[in-house]
Amino acid sequence: MREMTLQEVQAVLLEMLKEIHSFCVEHDIKYSLSGGTMLGAVRHNGFIPWDDDADIQMLRPEYEKFIRLYTSSSKYKVFARETEDGGSVLTRIARFHEIEETYLDQGSANITEDNVGVWVDIIPVEGAPSTETEAKKFIRGMAIGYQIIRCLQVRKAPFLTIKRYSSIKKVMKFVLGKLISYIIPKSFVDVYIDYCKQYHIEESSYFVATDHYGIGEWQPKWVMSDYVLHKFENTELYIMSGYDYNLTALYGNYMKWPPVEKRVKHSTIKFYWRK
Repeated sequence: MREMTLQEVQAVLLEMLKEIHSFCVEHDIKYSLSGGTMLGAVRHNGFIPWDDDADIQMLRPEYEKFIRLYTSSSKYKVFARETEDGGSVLTRIARFHEIEETYLDQGSANITEDNVGVWVDIIPVEGAPSTETEAKKFIRGMAIGYQIIRCLQVRKAPFLTIKRYSSIKKVMKFVLGKLISYIIPKSFVDVYIDYCKQYHIEESSYFVATDHYGIGEWQPKWVMSDYVLHKFENTELYIMSGYDYNLTALYGNYMKWPPVEKRVKHSTIKFYWRK
């Protein structure tokens, strides 16, 4: 198998984003690019040049509609804990995988035992408390749960994955995670999902997508009250109308490029062509 170049990974991701967009339009499912993918759309009119991943987020009801309705094919498959065959999926979010032409060397990102390829993250947006104090507690709980699930994902990672890490801290985190994983039941994923869903998005004035940016993730629901098409490479995809509020909360001055030394992908994951 030949390792894919960054440009090849982005080309596959773009076709996957187009597939998700077409399906959502056909079935009246609202979505938005999110995180670095939305930042790429706004700042670069496409991918951030050094990124090899893609993220989409949907309000919880839209997310559940998507994972319920999308029918897997020989080319794409949705992996989600809440679906009928999702019992072995070890993540709160859904992953939309290419499964025909690409192969993923998962390393320590083993969310499923299936033989999968390049993926797009589909992130459910949850309701959140209305006060900052309670929101901080809620997000802290999300962060703790996420780290526990990361340990579960590490369980099946080959021990030689350790060679990919460039610092002692990352090596120790990998080893510790592998040890802890054997005392955590896989059913913890369901407990974690229930924790994240405790504030119903329909009844909330605020939302949280992930825990990755701390209190910056806590945002008023109007930010995602509407969606607009935005240029993305050779097509147009939806972003939330409150993208400026969202990106500022996550990244600060998001239009400013990072220093050259930080323009690198952050994961150790590798993708290959199957043939």
